[in-house]
Amino acid sequence: MPHERVLTIPNAINLRELGGYPTTGGRTVAWHKVLRSGTLSYLDGVGEQQLADYGVTTVVDLRSDTEVSMSPDKLLAGTNYQHLSVYPLSGEQSFWDKLKHRQPPRPQSWDLGDAYIEMLVDRHALHAYRQLFDLLLANTTPGHALVFHCAAGKDRTGVGAMMIEGLLGVPTPVMRADYQLTNLVLANPEGMSSAAVNAKLQHGASALVNTMNAAAAGGDNFDTVQKFVTSEFGTWSDYARQELRLSSKNQADLRQLYLEPQS
Repeated sequence: MPHERVLTIPNAINLRELGGYPTTGGRTVAWHKVLRSGTLSYLDGVGEQQLADYGVTTVVDLRSDTEVSMSPDKLLAGTNYQHLSVYPLSGEQSFWDKLKHRQPPRPQSWDLGDAYIEMLVDRHALHAYRQLFDLLLANTTPGHALVFHCAAGKDRTGVGAMMIEGLLGVPTPVMRADYQLTNLVLANPEGMSSAAVNAKLQHGASALVNTMNAAAAGGDNFDTVQKFVTSEFGTWSDYARQELRLSSKNQADLRQLYLEPQS
């Protein structure tokens, strides 16, 4: 049975595999190890069982306390559920002090790209993302998968996916395409089902890049993040070492766990 980029689990929102993406080192991201999603609060009993059957044993919920209380995830008993809220951000002035190359230091207008950057350096958000990586590093049992999610699986989840993919060595164009894939899934053009989206992507990463390049929604937010990481830190590895406090060993362990063995 072929692997699916977008999982066809009933009532799941934007539930997607990170497996199968290539890396600059010649390896690929392992399937059935890490997934991204929107809220899991609409799952029924069938969906809950299918998620468990897929191998998901750990669910990381990045939503706020209010979001969780209003619409809690629906999961099978025994699932390791971890609530790590990215919001509310701490809003510390030191955030702006970290933008050493930005002119002017504080923007005159605020957009979503700026919010993404703040998630990369805000103390409260960093605490949540660091705990996400701790859970990823603890996911050592073969056949066990972790899914992380927010509400739509786009912004807080998107930033987390950029961090993970960047550290695993996924090429920038593929990372950008994965970020933009949310637009295709959520817009659901022409009544497109998850199966139809997967059919469009059956030829792999190159087809994914081409599909998203043709999409109306741009990747400006991703580009803002990528430019910020490059200008402020150099690489995703440098960023993770400085802001997430992930050591070189932590990063090597992450690659060992989430990349297919070298053939």
